[in-house]
Amino acid sequence: MATITSAGTGNSNTGGTWTGGSVPTASDDVEIQNGHTVTLNAVHTWNSLQVDSGGTIDGDNQELTIDGENSNAYAVDIDGAISGTDTDITITTATTTAIDLLATSGTIRNITINNGGNTVQLTDAMTISGDLTITAGTLDTTGSNRALTVT
Repeated sequence: MATITSAGTGNSNTGGTWTGGSVPTASDDVEIQNGHTVTLNAVHTWNSLQVDSGGTIDGDNQELTIDGENSNAYAVDIDGAISGTDTDITITTATTTAIDLLATSGTIRNITINNGGNTVQLTDAMTISGDLTITAGTLDTTGSNRALTVT
């Protein structure tokens, strides 16, 4: 597994957006760095997603599937921003994993958890502006400051 980091602002399926010039694949941990905005302009499957403080992801009405986790045991960790109102994420990890969707601004529109009977642990408060769908597995919101709001 490789970690693919953003090289600058751009579209997700453009090599120039990524350090090394390769578009991330399902086996890659993806990191969007401070000062960069990555717009999903295609359907993608990535191993994990990290949006650093000062970084931004824009879903642009595309589906992002996360099917693993990074070395910190997170499938998705958004410390930066979510742009727009149309970011959709599906979690399909094969093990118990953690997600942190408390962005500095913006919200996930739809999130689907389909992780084969395993647990997705919410590590912070989360607001979803559309739908939360759990087709397989459990969403664990126990603990302090793990409020879940689905609007």
